[in-house]
Parts: sequence; C-alpha cells; structure tokens
Amino acid sequence: MRVTGPGQPQARSEDDAETRVAEELSLWDFVDPLLSAWVWIAVIVLIGAGVAFTLASLRRPVYEATALVRFAGDRVDADRVEYLRPLLENRAIAGELIREFGITSDPVWTFLSGSGPANTDAFLGNHLDVRQIPNTNLLRVSVRLGNAELAAKVANQLVERGNALDRRMSQDVIDMRDHIKTQLDEADKRLEILKADMLTLKQKTRADTKSAPDARTPLLELQAAIDYERLFLTYADLSTKYEDVRIRIGSGAQFQFVDPAVASGARISPRVMMITQLGGLLALLVGCLLVLARHFLYRHRLR
Repeated sequence: MRVTGPGQPQARSEDDAETRVAEELSLWDFVDPLLSAWVWIAVIVLIGAGVAFTLASLRRPVYEATALVRFAGDRVDADRVEYLRPLLENRAIAGELIREFGITSDPVWTFLSGSGPANTDAFLGNHLDVRQIPNTNLLRVSVRLGNAELAAKVANQLVERGNALDRRMSQDVIDMRDHIKTQLDEADKRLEILKADMLTLKQKTRADTKSAPDARTPLLELQAAIDYERLFLTYADLSTKYEDVRIRIGSGAQFQFVDPAVASGARISPRVMMITQLGGLLALLVGCLLVLARHFLYRHRLR
C-alpha cells in the first residue's frame, strides 16, 4: 500500500481539475464570446478604420507623371545608360525647374505650413525617378509632386532640357574633335619633316665618314632620335583622344518623346482606401483579442 504526504492529494486534485478544464475547451469556447460581443468588435473596427481614414486624409497627396522617351539605337546598354542618366538627373536643370515652376518642399501633413523652395538634392532623390525598360532603348522619366499638372510639365521639361544639354555637349565634343584633328595633322607634318631631317643627317654622316668625321654627328643623331620619339608619342596620344571623341559623338542621346507625360487624377500616395482597410483589419484583430482576453480572465476568476 502506497503512503502519500498530506499535501499530495490536494495538489493532484488541482492538476486533474486543470487537465479537465483544458480538455473541455473547444472551438466554440472561442467563437461564442466573439459572437456575443460582436457589437463591441464592430465598434472597435469602425473606430480603427475611422482613425486610419482620418490620418490618411490629412497627408498631402502625391501625384506621379511619367514621360516615355526613346534614344537612338536598337538597345541602350548599361554603359550608355550611365552616360545618359546625368543628362536627366542634372543638378543645374533641376535648379532651373525648381525656380521657374516654384516647386516647394511641402510638409507631409496638410495642417502644417511653412513650405519653401525644394532642395536640388531632395528633388533628384525623392521626386525624380529615371528607369530603363529592360532590353529596350526606352526610359521612363517619372516626377512625383503634390500637383498632377505640375508634375507632367516638369517631367516633359526635364526631358526637353536634357535633350538640349545633350546637343550642346555634342557640339562641344565636335569642336573638340576638330581641334584635336588639327593638332593631329600638324603633328603628322612635323613627324614627316623630322623623318626627312633624320634621313638627311644619316646621309651626311656617311659622307663625313668617308672624308673628315664630325664629332658632333653622333650627338645630332641622338637628339634627332629623341625628338622623333617625343613627337611620335604626342602623335599616338592625339590619335587616341581623337578616337575617344569620335566614339562619344556616335553615342549621343538624341532624345525622342514616345509618350509625353500627362496630368492624371490618380494619386500614388497616400492610398486612402488601402490604409483604411488595413486599419479596420488591425482593429478587428485587436478587438477579438480583447474580447477573448476578457472572457477567459472572467472564467478564471469564477474558479
């Protein structure tokens, strides 16, 4: 016969009671309190959705306008995109647009005031997006502002001024090419003259060898060879620069509008309906948890 201590039967009975309570819990034990308190849950959901809707409505709207542009060539590779991007993401052009169109850095909330001219870096980082359509010669130039019509005007002007900048740069490169070509031709002429002088010097050296040799002749030959090498290196450097400039001229942007930006009524931020729905769902979850917590705490006190 097993003997137990005086406190063991009571502890075992408490464990058995907790086990029976746990076994008695079913799905209905969770559904029933929720159904009983559906009014309170609905009120919490409405309050949560209302708060989310109010907060979303108090944020300043942001509109996006996108211009689709095409560049010369069948495809824009990564290297060429890096050459073209500074034409559109240009600080000077951005500063001009900010001043001319009065672009301001408005506060996030509508009830706040004190907006001022937008910062150039902030405009390029937060309000402008230039993306290449993969495997095509097309780029999307998107501008995000608080006014849809203003965003469309700025996007189109950005493309047009980037195109004008490219034409000016191309003309500068052409002028550089012509200048280098002139220097290259002059270096070529000097090289031919130096070759002729070296040949004359060698012929004179042979003649002097037969008669009376001149001690200065080897030094003159050495100096002529050094001058020839220097001139040849200059000629090679000018040739390399000329080829680089010629390649740059061939890779000009040559912007063309495929689809100019237009003002659209749809705003990209804030998405009021989506935020309201998320607020309602979060409130529903919180309301269900509160009801269940109250129900089981009440049952626990009754025991």
